[in-house]
Amino acid sequence: MRLEPDERFEIAAKQYSYLLTNKVLFYEVVREKTKARYDPQAGDTITPIETKSGFELDPLADYTTIENLENHLNNQFETIVEEIDYEPIFNHGASLFAEFPQNTKTLRTLDDFISNIESESITKLDEDFLGAVYEELIPVQERKELGQFYTHPKIAETISRWAIRDVDTEENGNSQPPRVLDPASGSGTFVVEAYNTIERLMDSVEHQTIVDHLTAIDINRFPLHLTALNLSARSISKKTERLYAYNDSFFDIDPETDRFRDGRIEGTQNDLNEVGHFDAAVGNPPYIQQANLYPNKDHFRNHLSTFGRSGTSPYKDGNKKLSGRSDAYIYFVTHATQFLRDGGRLGYIMPTKWLMTRYGESFQEFLYDHYKVNAVVGFSVRAFEDALVDTALLLIEKCEDEQERRDNTVNFVQIRESMEPEDIISTVDFDYPIDEDEYMVVRNRNSYRTVAVEQSYLTDEGGQKLNYYLSAPVEFIKLLENEKLVPLDDLADVTYGKKTGANDFFFISDDDLETWSIDERFLKPAIKSIKEADEQVLSEEDTGKYLFDMYEFVEEVKRDTTGVAANSDLRQRVKDALERGGYTTTKQYIEWGESEEFHTRRSCEGRDAWFNLGQLDGPEILHPKFFNERVFAIWNRDRLMPSNAIDCINLDDDVDETVVMGILNSTVHKALLECWGRAEGGGALQLMTYELSSLPVLDVRGLAGEVTGKIADANQALIDGEDDAQERLDQIILDALDVDIDTERLQELQETMMQKRVSSGAEVEVLVEHMEGLEEGGTQAFVKNPDGNQSLSDYMS
Repeated sequence: MRLEPDERFEIAAKQYSYLLTNKVLFYEVVREKTKARYDPQAGDTITPIETKSGFELDPLADYTTIENLENHLNNQFETIVEEIDYEPIFNHGASLFAEFPQNTKTLRTLDDFISNIESESITKLDEDFLGAVYEELIPVQERKELGQFYTHPKIAETISRWAIRDVDTEENGNSQPPRVLDPASGSGTFVVEAYNTIERLMDSVEHQTIVDHLTAIDINRFPLHLTALNLSARSISKKTERLYAYNDSFFDIDPETDRFRDGRIEGTQNDLNEVGHFDAAVGNPPYIQQANLYPNKDHFRNHLSTFGRSGTSPYKDGNKKLSGRSDAYIYFVTHATQFLRDGGRLGYIMPTKWLMTRYGESFQEFLYDHYKVNAVVGFSVRAFEDALVDTALLLIEKCEDEQERRDNTVNFVQIRESMEPEDIISTVDFDYPIDEDEYMVVRNRNSYRTVAVEQSYLTDEGGQKLNYYLSAPVEFIKLLENEKLVPLDDLADVTYGKKTGANDFFFISDDDLETWSIDERFLKPAIKSIKEADEQVLSEEDTGKYLFDMYEFVEEVKRDTTGVAANSDLRQRVKDALERGGYTTTKQYIEWGESEEFHTRRSCEGRDAWFNLGQLDGPEILHPKFFNERVFAIWNRDRLMPSNAIDCINLDDDVDETVVMGILNSTVHKALLECWGRAEGGGALQLMTYELSSLPVLDVRGLAGEVTGKIADANQALIDGEDDAQERLDQIILDALDVDIDTERLQELQETMMQKRVSSGAEVEVLVEHMEGLEEGGTQAFVKNPDGNQSLSDYMS
């Protein structure tokens, strides 16, 4: 995102004020610790930090005038470096912003802030406090543009304790801590938890030794400065000589980058060590959509060329190409892969989009090629005080051995109640036995549910939707894993409707025809919006809309004009033919469209004649792209032509539309939609055209005539409004799938999932609790069956 000079100035000025705020806070903590004070909890006087002069530090407030405030602060910051030596915190970063002009109002505000801080006895800075400062000081929109969000320390602790393990590394005969990377450190929550984890692993390790094994990177100077404060605050009484903190884009750094020359905070040593490789990578990557990647996508994708044999780049532009529609967080995983040693672990909190989008499919294959995917962990709204909406933990271990990766089991864990980090980790790490003839086991408990799937199965299946393993009821997983389901595009050609490029011209209403008496041969019955369909069966009279259809007339003109005329402008030839044929109003309508410059629009000007939409064949079935509470498909018996806001299901010749409509009207279909689609803003369920193409449906081609007849009859009964029609239809579909699920239970689960999607707040928590309560406890194993029929073995444990 490129900024104008005044916008750049405003952001830089904010950054300066943020940095100054950080320093004031930290100074006051250190100043308090230079005073001898009584600790009532310890029942004793705490020995103060020693200063070189032997005197405690002066307060920042009341020692200067407003006009001299900034000079006073700079002098005091120099004093803290001289007296105690906090050079990594106070001697870097301010000079970049020091030339910004100050005004009296700003200085008074700063003076008030200092006075307020002075009135409080601040003796400790932790990541909760500084993270809260970050949230309060940085405007929401600014954090959103940077994709930065505060992470609760309990989540950071869980990830850090899972990813960071004791490693057998020695240097000069001394055991060394594991090396940890946070590529998007924010306010330092993960770095602090990494520090705490290492401290637990190695009781006697020195403060600076731990800090030396932590590397933090952030593109935003302010949160990176909070990281520096946070790390130094781990042991304020101990000198922090150096910090490996980079104010840079993660994608401008690689394992060979010079740690000191390119770091934001430099040490006093002339050490040219490289960034190197790590035992763990942890963090909360920024949530930046692919359309907003700055300065461009190549900046985020260039590192992909380092994977593959010499002269190849399979993940950048080869046969395993990572989708160009990937959001930023995907690249934070792929790039971090270069920094990890074999056996190194990565733990991120990430959006769940990769579990349900097309770009996630190529990312999944990357994971299976490089990692044992240990776990994907989602949290119920009841499990966390700050709901982790649409996010999950990704816990993976780099592994160069292909067979070891295939032998791994992937645990999709849904945490349902509040759990401590160590309990979450033990749940994640539980080794679920999967027999040779099985590929998946589901273990259901009150506080969590785990769906354990063989990584070899996922690898062989290739990239696919995985979100249902994490969040769908077990009954729906049974449906989705059923071998009698096939992708919808096995039965039909699934496309979006007609893209006109100028709906205001091409869609004509009955009211428009009172002004323009266009001949009906040029009008194709149409539907512009799914809102125009009130019933499950669509008739021509339902919409009062038409598409301007010139296809057959244009084809006649092409055939009838030859020689010199054939080389002339087709648009003019058509208009001349309309004049000769007595279609004067139709010609005038085209000329009106040209006066409105519809013909200059991109989609229109690329046609042989801009007003020719081509052949308009309405599909048998219409399918919405978005759903709210009403989840449905439409039988398009009069073959109306839809706009591109509606998807088209054009069935193969050997597929009966009445049977397919029965399947699409069943609760089974509605349940699968809840798992296959994506919840968007406002609770709407979105289903892209490619997702509808891959949606699992019952394969009607293998059904006996008796069964298809029952489906068609039950569907007609549903259309006619018979009371028990939905139950009849659902039972027929379930019987055809050979799945033992009660229809009433299926309907209740689907209704609860839908209400959960469209609801918000406390109501969601009630619905989630209800839905989870509907699931039976115990363990279920999904069995491999070479004859193509799914079977389940249920046993309680």
